Amino acid sequence: MSEQQVLPGWIDNNGHMNVACHTMAFDLAYDEMLSRHLDMGKAFMERCRVDPFSVQSHYQHLAEQRCGDRFHTCFRIMDYDRNKLHLFAQMHSAETDRLLACWEGPSVNVDLEERRSVPFLPDIYRNIQAVYNMTGDDPAPDHAGQPLGIRRPA
Repeated sequence: MSEQQVLPGWIDNNGHMNVACHTMAFDLAYDEMLSRHLDMGKAFMERCRVDPFSVQSHYQHLAEQRCGDRFHTCFRIMDYDRNKLHLFAQMHSAETDRLLACWEGPSVNVDLEERRSVPFLPDIYRNIQAVYNMTGDDPAPDHAGQPLGIRRPA
């Protein structure tokens, strides 16, 4: 779980956290999760010259965040294969645990020299399996897999 705080420079003209800053906050939490839980931190990337690249993103902004608000972000591996991860993240208020925002998207493991997709190294793949196995059989979170578009009453 990544802990962060809404900084003054993250506030937009509407007085709440800017959309671009949500992306940055999720990305910072993603980097922390890779390092802490999958052993794919910066040192690993520099040594092995591979790193996952985000290939698609879906955000859901569910509640406003104001300057100084503290929040935490947790990730779940929804699915994986030899070179891809399907991740889902939830951002919660540190004070109330209210769900603030969600992010979902696939990432592809990329060789940084050849700039092409490659399989995860065996140790990393085992880490992915272990993390997935902690929640893999749990029901999907309510906000996961939501389609884009205007919802109309039936």
